[in-house]
Amino acid sequence: MPFAVWLGGANGPGSVMFSVSAPTSATTLRLYWMSAFDPAVHGDGPVDGVGLQAVEDQIWAPDQKIVESQRPARVFAATEVHRAFDALGVAYRRALRDLGFAG
Repeated sequence: MPFAVWLGGANGPGSVMFSVSAPTSATTLRLYWMSAFDPAVHGDGPVDGVGLQAVEDQIWAPDQKIVESQRPARVFAATEVHRAFDALGVAYRRALRDLGFAG
């Protein structure tokens, strides 16, 4: 399942962010988050944690209200109609259902 995201340059040039979500139920997950920085670009000193948090807040904060307001949290809705171009999304949601995350 694609529960991982690799974002090159997410925290500036020469940086890499890697995030892995591990679902623990239909509505909760454990998130593992790693960031790496190129010392040739960012220097050998410590990373500015406060500055990094400010950047991440700018990226994620606007989505929080949207994500938290989505209801109902179901993998499949009985009224949905699927077309051929929906095949990838349908396969992904079936895999979630098979893992027990039907919602």
